[in-house]
Amino acid sequence: MNTRIATLIVVLGVLFVNVISASEPVPAPKAISKSVADLVQSELSFPDFARESKFECCVLVRIKILENGRFKVDCANCKNDQLKRYVVNKVNNIVSQKHTLYAGYTVALRINFRLLET
Repeated sequence: MNTRIATLIVVLGVLFVNVISASEPVPAPKAISKSVADLVQSELSFPDFARESKFECCVLVRIKILENGRFKVDCANCKNDQLKRYVVNKVNNIVSQKHTLYAGYTVALRINFRLLET
């Protein structure tokens, strides 16, 4: 009887671990991450509101690639809410037919906004 209970507990434990690990987002390979980073960098510019106040910061985002080639920001983090909203809006408006093949992958990016010395 003790053997059956132990076997049942082990099987339930294995199933529980599989369910938890299956719900995590699938990270994209490095080549896809680089491609997404280059595309996002080309779409973003230093916003005027940050330039006027001479504000420098970084925004951390996790982007999910959807089936139709759109990008969706899964989560974002930044000290400045206005800069975070700017990045989220810009990234959510990106559509790339090239990336439709990679639907379901997630990419984590750190976007730095720094003023250049003149």
